[in-house]
Amino acid sequence: MKGKRILIVDDEAAARMLISDVLTDEGYIPLRAENGRQALEAVKRQVPDLVLLDLRLPDINGIEVLEGIRRIHPQLPVILVSAYGDVSSAVRAVKLGAYDFLEKPLDADRLVVTVRNALWSVELRGEVARLKEAIGERYRMVGSSSVMRGLREHILQAASSKAHVLILGETGSGKDLVARAIHNQSDRANGSFVKLNCAAIPQELVESELFGYKKGAFTGAHADKLGRIEAANGGTIFFDEIGEMNLAAQAKLLQFLESSVIERLGETRSRKVDVRVIAASNKELREEVKAKRFREDLYYRLNVIDIHVPSLKAHREDIPELVEYFLEFTCQELGVPAKTLDEPALKKLRELSWPGNVRQLRNTIEKAISRTPGLTIRLSDLPKSKDESEVMSEVGESISLQDARRKFERRFIIQALEAEDWNVSAAAERLGLDRTNLYRKIKALKIERKS
Repeated sequence: MKGKRILIVDDEAAARMLISDVLTDEGYIPLRAENGRQALEAVKRQVPDLVLLDLRLPDINGIEVLEGIRRIHPQLPVILVSAYGDVSSAVRAVKLGAYDFLEKPLDADRLVVTVRNALWSVELRGEVARLKEAIGERYRMVGSSSVMRGLREHILQAASSKAHVLILGETGSGKDLVARAIHNQSDRANGSFVKLNCAAIPQELVESELFGYKKGAFTGAHADKLGRIEAANGGTIFFDEIGEMNLAAQAKLLQFLESSVIERLGETRSRKVDVRVIAASNKELREEVKAKRFREDLYYRLNVIDIHVPSLKAHREDIPELVEYFLEFTCQELGVPAKTLDEPALKKLRELSWPGNVRQLRNTIEKAISRTPGLTIRLSDLPKSKDESEVMSEVGESISLQDARRKFERRFIIQALEAEDWNVSAAAERLGLDRTNLYRKIKALKIERKS
């Protein structure tokens, strides 16, 4: 924080000098103004990092100066100072955005601490803004096709509503991106976005993840735990793969949707929670309802607004734009020089059927970058992966849907493990699965690492 410029606005020369000496000793650079007009001119001329503003000035009062500063630089931190202990003015100043209110005679230690905290708060706001920008870039929706333009229109309509949303689409098509886009464009954008992957959590733990628990509620509950729903209070909770949630948890979720009230496991206290619910599934939930695997009443509660995310095959013309984005973003993330794709390699990517959709395309680009020493990715650098047509010709027409799904899942998990050099924890994160759940699948699918 050393070297920060602080504008001292006070009509008393002795007060200006005293504050200047204290701030100089702390490594700050003091600037001075003896009235309100000089202060506003100084802010226009060279923006300081913070303003120490006396409430009583000979020309215009401190509140009016604060209002003027807010018009010029809304984020500039201002600390008001007064010898009069005017509580009503202090309240008004805080409402106008003043960081704090100090009384004269100033205590040097409190002044230093307040200035330091105000400058830290500015740094923190800047860091939060940078993080939001980085997150926004990571979850940006890419594509200029008519299909993607239509999807963006549906997202905007959903964002302007307060109703629950059900997102349907194939695995890897970008349902997570759609959910985040709805949240970010809604009036809850400043609230939390909390995700719960229903397929990645063991079924016996879903209820405690949803609602949290009180210390001692069951064996192993060594401390109070905040549930995902309560953590999303004021924001959005996203239930990914909602079709994997067991019927008991579905009943509890339905109860919450009807009452907006939760109870942590092991306690009787009810808590009112304000969240918007977005759910997603790659399953056809109507068929799940018919099969009695999904509650019909919950389905209709969630399906107030429905959005269908297209498969990559439905907007194949966006592949070059997606490839360019994944190349740029991944190279930046890995800290490697920017790479390009030659025309034969791009032509091959446009021809594949992409059963894993955009996620599979992204993984393919990531692998190609990691295995290409030069700056140009050629056809020979692309990982050898079977597309949907090759898989179908391999399994034949007589194989059952269950066996085909098992075969594809096994290959998909092996690809993730190979991409992470058989690090199960990293592969689980890549797949969006709980590590224990992935271990269980590896065992069930008889996956072994080849020497």
